[in-house]
Amino acid sequence: MCLKINYSNWKMTKKRKILLKFKTIFDYLKNNKIQAFLFVFLLSLSIRLLYVAFIPSKLVWYDEIKYNEKAENLLKNGTYGSVEFAPGEPFFIFGIYKLFGESIIAVRIAEALLGALSCIFLFILGNYLFSFGVGLTSAVIMSFYPFYIFSVGTLFPIVLFLFFLLILFIFLYKMAETGQWGYSLVSGILMGIETLVIPTIIFMFHVFFLWLYIMLKKTFLGKIGLLLLVFLAFGMTVFPWSYSNTKKMGKFILVTSESGHALWQGNNEYFDGFSRLGPNDIPPELVQLLKGKSINEQDQIYRKEAIKFITSHPKKFIILYIKKFINFWRIYPKTISHNQYTSPRNKMISIFSYGILLFLSLIGLWQTRNRFMYLSVIPLSSLFFAMGYSLFLTSTRYRLPIDAFIILFASVIIAQLAGSLFKGANGESMRSEERRVGKECRSRWSPYH
Repeated sequence: MCLKINYSNWKMTKKRKILLKFKTIFDYLKNNKIQAFLFVFLLSLSIRLLYVAFIPSKLVWYDEIKYNEKAENLLKNGTYGSVEFAPGEPFFIFGIYKLFGESIIAVRIAEALLGALSCIFLFILGNYLFSFGVGLTSAVIMSFYPFYIFSVGTLFPIVLFLFFLLILFIFLYKMAETGQWGYSLVSGILMGIETLVIPTIIFMFHVFFLWLYIMLKKTFLGKIGLLLLVFLAFGMTVFPWSYSNTKKMGKFILVTSESGHALWQGNNEYFDGFSRLGPNDIPPELVQLLKGKSINEQDQIYRKEAIKFITSHPKKFIILYIKKFINFWRIYPKTISHNQYTSPRNKMISIFSYGILLFLSLIGLWQTRNRFMYLSVIPLSSLFFAMGYSLFLTSTRYRLPIDAFIILFASVIIAQLAGSLFKGANGESMRSEERRVGKECRSRWSPYH
């Protein structure tokens, strides 16, 4: 009969055919979430392993060399040494060396696995907060995101921190919605682990606690009890490390002993707000003050000098702070060292990946403003993370852990655009077939033909 639409005979453009194929794949993955997770995991893992296979097996950056030295010291002598660096990454490297031998490749493969799992956790978070489409889109973008691929080739704590950060946010949301003590306990432990990896996360904590207090559907005492459990779990996680080093150094140390030095590096009259001073750039008068002093005493001198600068030059301090805050969000890296990773090509890659995603994420934030209270813990904690770093020093790699959230909110817009394209292609195809069948019917049965 002429009223029957034969979809196999659709006359579509090549573009519509491609869109409908993607729609078919999307529908399949939506109905088979285990396969969707496996697809994302294998995609992201293969990209990262391919990258690891083609980069030189050597360390390039100053900090990753220091992290590696700490891990080697643990392996050979069983001691960590001075505590100018947080222990999370060195102990992670040490664990890989202990299991698989002293191999940088083994660490990079382990980080590739963590990076792939992080894509899964962003998928879960996006699906939980928004939709399957947003979750899948954000996970696929994260799989290809240049900075995250690059990160698995370094021994920076970025991959490790991001892995636990995404799990932490999932547990925070589960805690807020269920009010179960188990989620509170795990959230506190994760906050402690993250502090031992990158201590700057403590600038997020007040946002976490305030948001949880508002979101928890409990009595006042019930809320306080759950938040106290989070705090206690955090404290017990950090306590062994903090107590050991406080006893050894003779002063309170939460994680590292160089907070004074970091404060001075970002607050002195020689710093321009972007390119921090190198080891050889310390002014002669300060070198004399530091000469012959212990690490503990040197850090105290740095702190005093930084505070003196801040109190004596409040206007300069504010200007520096603003510059550092801007530098945190800059769309391409500006490094103090130059190597194969600081080329103009890589700057362009940053502009056309992070730069575009940042713009889309701002639209995504505006688009979801009616759910601001529920979603606010993500943008506000990210903002205070940036503000915390801006008290000291900022750089592109310090920002990378929260790029996942930029990807997440950008994916809200990208998923909407993709949905419109799928709907448009499908609808247009249906309309084209209906017009064709209608014309055929008129030619056969209309009294005017």
